[in-house]
Amino acid sequence: MKQFIATSMLVLATALSGTGNASEPDAPASDGPRVLVFWASWCGACKPLLADMAAAEQELRALGAAVQTVGIDGKPVPVQLPAVAGTQATTLRAAHEVPALPWVVVVDKHGKVIATPSAHHAPGQLTQWLKADLALAS
Repeated sequence: MKQFIATSMLVLATALSGTGNASEPDAPASDGPRVLVFWASWCGACKPLLADMAAAEQELRALGAAVQTVGIDGKPVPVQLPAVAGTQATTLRAAHEVPALPWVVVVDKHGKVIATPSAHHAPGQLTQWLKADLALAS
């Protein structure tokens, strides 16, 4: 676990310094990492995660990360968070091969994946991990 945390901190520090080189189609401009939260209106586990992300959004923004929701069914976001919709949402979902919902991916300012915390953490721990890792990386 310590090695995973150290590796993720190094990856996020690299992203914050802007040394990534991949690009993501239709990615909005961002000066730092973006936390992409993939969700759907029918996903029961998505709503608590969206609420957690909305509560943490200001703190994550202060740490240099932008939070964006990516709805896969075209429904309005039930919380106050920036949303990616339409063609861009479809493109992001395909690019990140979302295996389950909810799914969170952290990308650098160039769109390169720097972390997939959904693969390693329970949804309830996700925002705590993001805040701690971004704070240590800055």
